[in-house]
Amino acid sequence: MEDKTIDDFAVVDKKPIMCDGDRNHYCPYYSDCLDIAVNKKWESWNCCNCNLKNINVIDIMRKIEQKKPVMLNHQWVKRLTEELQPYF
Repeated sequence: MEDKTIDDFAVVDKKPIMCDGDRNHYCPYYSDCLDIAVNKKWESWNCCNCNLKNINVIDIMRKIEQKKPVMLNHQWVKRLTEELQPYF
């Protein structure tokens, strides 16, 4: 499998569906999906069809910080990319 870079995460296939249910407020694409729902005039939507429905970027960043508290920006991006890779 080819390693992913941070750019690969910018092209996520967002899959909100029009239905009541749980939403992942900690997903980095939450606002994008909210925009989709608003533009389609949905009264409600959820994340049940998305492979990022259980991702919590805040927890991932805390985990990285605990392992190595002092990192340069490019190291942070590399580490965050490694942590996000299983979701794609």
